[in-house]
Amino acid sequence: MVNPYSQRGAAGIEFVLVFPVFFLIFYAIVNYGLIFSANQMLQYSAEEGLRKSVSFVDESCYFTTAGCDTASVRNEVESGVRASLVELARNASSTSLGSFFGQPLDDALLISTTDTAGGCCRVELTWNYETYPFLPPLMLPVPDQLRTVASLDL
Repeated sequence: MVNPYSQRGAAGIEFVLVFPVFFLIFYAIVNYGLIFSANQMLQYSAEEGLRKSVSFVDESCYFTTAGCDTASVRNEVESGVRASLVELARNASSTSLGSFFGQPLDDALLISTTDTAGGCCRVELTWNYETYPFLPPLMLPVPDQLRTVASLDL
């Protein structure tokens, strides 16, 4: 005779109901962790590129913008940013910046430097996350772009 209060199969049903929730929470933690980590690495690279360029700037730049060749300063800042990205990235070579979390930096990242009034150099790094995500979003709200900005007042 079969017991009507038998719990046979209950654990399997509970697992099927609870597992998707736990998996989605774990997936969200990993996905957002990768996004925050990449954004922090981009911020560090932008700031480090500006720090490296300070030694390049002529002394007259500190007091007036007339003695600065802004194109050469921008080129120096951009090369400093690229050098710090190469230090952080994997698979970097002389022709490639490498990759973050399996995505190529050369294709996904846009480095732009601008000059503003008062001798300020501004670096903006923009990662096209919509095209080059680290993990598929799976119903999670993720940004289309990861953007970080650093500036240096001369």
